[in-house]
Amino acid sequence: MKRFYFLLFCALIGVQVFAQNKWADTWCDTWNVMEYTTGMGERTRETWCHRLAQDTIINGLTYTFVRCYWTHDETIGGRYATVRFTEDKKVYALIDGAEHLVYDFSVQVGDTIETIVGAYWKGMYQTLCVHEIKTNPETNRKTIILNRLCSIEDAPYTEFCCPIEWIEGIGDTQGFLMGYPVCEGWSGGIGCDLLCAYKDNELQYTGSSYDTFGCEYNTAADVEDIHTSKSPIQKIIHNGQLLIQSEGKTYNVLGVEVGNY
Repeated sequence: MKRFYFLLFCALIGVQVFAQNKWADTWCDTWNVMEYTTGMGERTRETWCHRLAQDTIINGLTYTFVRCYWTHDETIGGRYATVRFTEDKKVYALIDGAEHLVYDFSVQVGDTIETIVGAYWKGMYQTLCVHEIKTNPETNRKTIILNRLCSIEDAPYTEFCCPIEWIEGIGDTQGFLMGYPVCEGWSGGIGCDLLCAYKDNELQYTGSSYDTFGCEYNTAADVEDIHTSKSPIQKIIHNGQLLIQSEGKTYNVLGVEVGNY
């Protein structure tokens, strides 16, 4: 009898876990994101693959490891993130033992939320206001248009303060976990563009640059520079922030010079 109740308990737990992960199962598992650096001399483009790896239990909660690597050579890159898909349609990144909101698909028009930009390190935060919610009739995926609320400190680079687009099951159209906000007319820094997204090796999404670059594109300069470590544009992490070094100067992701490191 005890064995019967034990098996029944396990079965109920299994049903509960399945229900909690049903929304997570709707998400893609592979994203190809083109990162480009511009406005500081040479413009480079490189494609990075973000792929769901495996689940793990941390403090009783189910998290998923995300591996990021350069598509031209999987041995280059090696970024890792830890995310959690919740039953109330949110995605969190676990950074330094604390959760940070990446996506919230339970929002309503007019809501204001704060999310983190870049889940592979403790990046910037952005305040977003939900402008529009719609559903694609072909894919039945919810799309959320959000506007960035920029403070007085953001005034020197208002190009940063443009709308962004989230698609349920896909994420930010600029990148699943690396969606640096870039607007038309933006003058410098790092930009991202989601080229394509897959689930179980089936193409689920193609971005606005797909027709031009396909699902993978790396400039010849990128291939040579990364292998020789003599690139005129280098990316570094300093105090948890992504910085760019070019021609003896250091810039943040907005293209603003911040000194030398």
